[in-house]
Amino acid sequence: MRQPNSKNRILHGILIITIPMIAFNANGASISSPVYRLSFGGGQFSDTFQVGASFSLRAPSVVAIADLELAIGSIASRANREAFVSFGPTWRWPLWNRRSYIDFGISPTLLSGSSFDGRRLGGNFHFTSSLALGLNLGHRGRTTVSLRIQHTSNGGLNSPNPGLDMIGLSWSVGARE
Repeated sequence: MRQPNSKNRILHGILIITIPMIAFNANGASISSPVYRLSFGGGQFSDTFQVGASFSLRAPSVVAIADLELAIGSIASRANREAFVSFGPTWRWPLWNRRSYIDFGISPTLLSGSSFDGRRLGGNFHFTSSLALGLNLGHRGRTTVSLRIQHTSNGGLNSPNPGLDMIGLSWSVGARE
C-alpha cells in the first residue's frame, strides 16, 4: 500500500478539521477576524520561527463552551520548513478594566513532517498548549496585541518527544469583542 505524502496528510487534516467548523458555523456561531502570529523557538530549537494565522469560532450564546480556534501556518528554520494545522478550544478571561486579558488554549496539531532540522519529533500528530497575555486597543477594543508562549509536543504518544517551545507576538485588527 502506498503511503500518502506529507502534503496529502496536511490537506486531509485540513478537510477533517474544516467540516466540523462549517457545521458549527451553520448553527449560529461566528468566525473572528484573523489573528496573526510570529513566534521564535527556544532550547534545542532556538533557530526556529513560526508564522501563522488563527481564527476563533464563537459558539452561540446558548452553548456554554469555549471558543474554538483553527490555526494554520509554518514552522521554519534555515534548513527546514513544515506546515501545521491545529483546532481546539480556547478560553479568555478579562483582567482589570477588561482592556487586558489572558487566553489559554490546547489543540490537537498536525505537522506535515515527523522530523525537523534532523531531529525526530515522534510523529506528525501533536498537541499545542498556549498561554497569552493580551491587550485590547483602539476603538471598541477591536485591535489586539498579545505576548504568547506555547508548547507543542506529541504528549508522550511516541518516542522521541523533544517538544517545541516558542514565544511570540500575536496581533489582530477587527478582533472579537
